Amino acid sequence: MAPMLERYVSPGKGNGLRATTKIRRGVLVTSAEPVAYCVSNKRETERPAAAGSMLHVYLAKRAWPGHKTECRCLCSLLPRHPTDSVRLAARLIFTLVSVRNLTQTNLHKEIYLDSMPEQKKEGLSELATMLELYMETEIPDLKQRMTSELPLSCREALSIIAKVTCNCFTISDGELQEIGVGLYPSLSLLNHDCRPNCVMVFNGTELQLRAVQDINPGEEEQHKSHQWKPNLLTSAGEEVPDENLYKLKITDMALDASVHLGRWEEALSFGLKTLPSYRLYYPDPHPVHGVQLMRVGKLQHHLGCIDDALESFKEAFKILKLTHGEGHPLIVDLMMKMEECRSEIDLQQPSN
Repeated sequence: MAPMLERYVSPGKGNGLRATTKIRRGVLVTSAEPVAYCVSNKRETERPAAAGSMLHVYLAKRAWPGHKTECRCLCSLLPRHPTDSVRLAARLIFTLVSVRNLTQTNLHKEIYLDSMPEQKKEGLSELATMLELYMETEIPDLKQRMTSELPLSCREALSIIAKVTCNCFTISDGELQEIGVGLYPSLSLLNHDCRPNCVMVFNGTELQLRAVQDINPGEEEQHKSHQWKPNLLTSAGEEVPDENLYKLKITDMALDASVHLGRWEEALSFGLKTLPSYRLYYPDPHPVHGVQLMRVGKLQHHLGCIDDALESFKEAFKILKLTHGEGHPLIVDLMMKMEECRSEIDLQQPSN
């Protein structure tokens, strides 16, 4: 645990993290590597070029030693395909059984199966059955070994699949696109908030927690995931109509489709339409808004709107330097884009 944080019991929420000292916005609060991780199923089926992310290639290469074992499990389960949570749970079990170092693998969010809705419990039970079938080739005596070698809270397939599903994080690339899932036990202590004081970003598989607001000693560390949140409020305190959120999702999908088809003018038009909503749903500083500004800037630059592109990049930089830190690869790329724009603007100036 980072020296500026401490674990405590948050009333009504369970375990939590809080600051032990004053933390300024933009500071890297803590970081962690995953206990276990895997590339998402949908990325496994994409060619690296189609994935559009070198991080996908990096993650796949780092996951390769574990994939040799995983490949045999995948073949044994065909024609069925395990979910990401099943594959991640299997990787965790392989790690625990082979390394037997349990000190850093405690999953902090407790799962109370007795109080869980029956429909959800049935779904988790199906995943647990798939997990047992998936691992049967590599560990025929799985139940016996889980009973004798795993922590007391992880000795049943249903329990471990429930904990993994609740505690896992989506690993994203620089543009916040999903590329994998991982377990970061210490950061599972964090609680969510629609107005967070921290955000999470990834540098490779390393998960970084950065303060986006000043945090006082004793204040709870809260973050906001990249998922859409319901019941949002406007600056006037009124609830945002759901249809606005759906329109934003559709417009963002139209932006992605236009980029895929090479219709750059349409893509820029859709991108510009999303920015007011991104400011509303993700108040600054938030990486989602910063990344969207960077995407719009890239489209403006591609279409020759250099002055507009530079302004978009500047706005993105104000946000992302706080959420990612100035040494992050995304920031390095953004600074290069700004320098390119400045150089092109200088070249357009008439010489004396």
